[in-house]
Amino acid sequence: MIQGDGKIEYSEKLWISSFCQQGVERKNNEDSVFFRDFPHERYAILGVADGMGGLERGEAASALVCEIFNVPLIEHPGSELEERAKKANLLLYSNREKQGTTIAIVVIDKKKYTYSALSVGDSRIYKYSKLALEQLSIDDRLSPLSSALSRAIGIDQHISNLDIISGKTRKGDSWLLSTDGIHSFVNADDIKEIIQLYKKHSVVVELAKQAIHRGSGDDMTTVFCVIN
Repeated sequence: MIQGDGKIEYSEKLWISSFCQQGVERKNNEDSVFFRDFPHERYAILGVADGMGGLERGEAASALVCEIFNVPLIEHPGSELEERAKKANLLLYSNREKQGTTIAIVVIDKKKYTYSALSVGDSRIYKYSKLALEQLSIDDRLSPLSSALSRAIGIDQHISNLDIISGKTRKGDSWLLSTDGIHSFVNADDIKEIIQLYKKHSVVVELAKQAIHRGSGDDMTTVFCVIN
């Protein structure tokens, strides 16, 4: 059953929607989501986070990390993303409660039509362009067949080797960020088909429907953005 929180906003340059729902097998929703796109700000920011189950207050960890990233960027998106990831990591690591979370962030430069992206953990970043879907993020898992994370925000005192992915985007491109409650059950081919067949207003809800139909009991979160 679809009962999650959804949000839609659009501007001259971007159309953005999000969806977040607690999983039927979860006591509370440990996912968090945000996006910001204001006319007076050059950079739009999209983000999802998945608090780690088995640790303390995953919902607080994911919310805190999203809060750190959900502030205006000034000039250098790549370096600022790295600084914020390190700040979030230190805050969670220093907390008395043992907390951890994944994060996936995309920054879109609305003036130059470029992007910067960062992921830690197994929350994913997809770019859909020219009828092709590309996964830009790499899952930080112990092995392809394991759900155990090899890296997350807040687990170790220091976090290094943060790969900032950057490149160009264009009008007509779409961006999708998701937590594993979605993409562990809906594969890349199916995601591409949903983007192609459904109106943009329906994409995030249809992804959740498909994930539930295929057995997802986990929290499910997505952000979908179309470059106008």
